[in-house]
Amino acid sequence: MPLAPFKKWGIDFVSPVQSVIKYTRRPYILVITNYATKMVEAEGTQRDDAVTVAKFLFKSIITRYGCLLKLVSDKGTHFLNTVVDDLTFYFQIKHRKTTPYKLKANGNHRENALFLGYGQHPILLIEFEVPTHRILDQGRLGGEESQLYRLQEVMALIEQRQEAVERTEQIQMRRKKAYESRIRPVTLKQDDLALMHDSRHA
Repeated sequence: MPLAPFKKWGIDFVSPVQSVIKYTRRPYILVITNYATKMVEAEGTQRDDAVTVAKFLFKSIITRYGCLLKLVSDKGTHFLNTVVDDLTFYFQIKHRKTTPYKLKANGNHRENALFLGYGQHPILLIEFEVPTHRILDQGRLGGEESQLYRLQEVMALIEQRQEAVERTEQIQMRRKKAYESRIRPVTLKQDDLALMHDSRHA
């Protein structure tokens, strides 16, 4: 069944951004992404605690886009606590706790589709307001240094694509084994009737 917009969100904290600490008192960035539309909401915060998460969910998501059905987060203490639990219970939100970005736990690729296709990570809009390390580094590079940096990215792209293919094959093999483990072997004897054509797949 297709996922409706604004019903499933993934939330996480960006660790303290050292480059902005001297400019603002909000070193943390709380980011939430909608699974269906890939729309991102982000807010700079002073703390990475439960109250901050609950206020952000209520003011920035629930009151603006409606009550979500599912919330996905890691197992950090700012997400697993009584404050967030009370909020999800009151609004009937299913809170799914997942392991931080690890292939063995989530079965996801380490790189996004934009990087695998073009060899570049997407630049978020918030990075223009709060410059990250890569934005600051790229701004300091000259013409020749920029070309060399880009060449290194393109050279690494081939290896990244091959790793993505191998990880996809591993995931497919695990799914194949899991599916086959649920199939009971059937032994046919002479004169047994067997289905030769299934009209559902015609």
